[in-house]
Amino acid sequence: MKSRIDNGTLGHKGGTQQPIEPVPKHPFIHSRDGCYYFRQRIPLDLVRAGCYGNAKDIKESLRTRDLAKATGLAKSVALRVDEDFKAKRRELGRAKNETKFNSVPALRRLSDLSETEKQDFIMRAFITNERNAGKRWDDNPDARREMLEIVRGDLGDLDGDLDDRERCDWFLILKETLNAEGISPDGVDDAVIRELAGKLQRAAIETAARTERALNGYQYQTIDPLFKDLIAESPLPAIAAPSKTIRDLCEHYMAHKINRVDGGHIAKSSLPKFKMHCQIMTDFLGAGKTLESITGADATRLVEFLATIPQNATKRY
Repeated sequence: MKSRIDNGTLGHKGGTQQPIEPVPKHPFIHSRDGCYYFRQRIPLDLVRAGCYGNAKDIKESLRTRDLAKATGLAKSVALRVDEDFKAKRRELGRAKNETKFNSVPALRRLSDLSETEKQDFIMRAFITNERNAGKRWDDNPDARREMLEIVRGDLGDLDGDLDDRERCDWFLILKETLNAEGISPDGVDDAVIRELAGKLQRAAIETAARTERALNGYQYQTIDPLFKDLIAESPLPAIAAPSKTIRDLCEHYMAHKINRVDGGHIAKSSLPKFKMHCQIMTDFLGAGKTLESITGADATRLVEFLATIPQNATKRY
């Protein structure tokens, strides 16, 4: 986020402002005009799922000016809110079991992306975070204090163990982010998924940390070197057009043959032979190999290999 703190504009570059009043230390309590309120951040997976509309936190008046009483009330409200979060997650789980997750047809598989394309995917996610964080806030100290509490809550939720899915499910967020770009997460091992989920987490933490510094009137600064020189105004890395692969070719080939069978043009008993053709191509060249990358030498080696396959291989194997 690249802007200034000037005339009520919140940004990540320079500027000065009036000191922010101390924030109450209790994690779920803040005060306004002497009255205490409960506020708790909604977990990111529930925010992204729209379980609470556009809200990002739960707010409720504790209807007291006594801090000790407010503390006891806040504990009760926190238990109720936590149970509600769990119920929402159960509802989301049931919904996912009833409907197909990928509402957008996948144009590419994650396993087919190059390392550069994976890096560009993370950079797009970070720059989008920065642009979404670029909002105006009035110069009222109470409003800035409230925003600072929210950002600190974000940092508390974001900066946790990657496997702490109750706090923030980064693997679900990764799947949703990939889905939005038309990328299927299929075909990669767990190490790749963990690496990308971890980088998405770092992107969100970087944006929240920059926002906190801006709210405190500090100069813009990159905290995580992974996002050095990237700001809200940085151009989004282009999404490369998907290349056709051996897998795509075989799927198209089999779909055509099945249509021919359905139309009565060829016998259904021929399908195993066509599947064998696809299996040979996939095993020999690799399912993810792009058609553009196939060389004359590849074709020669494939022809030589086909000559070694025994007759009636479909029936025998």
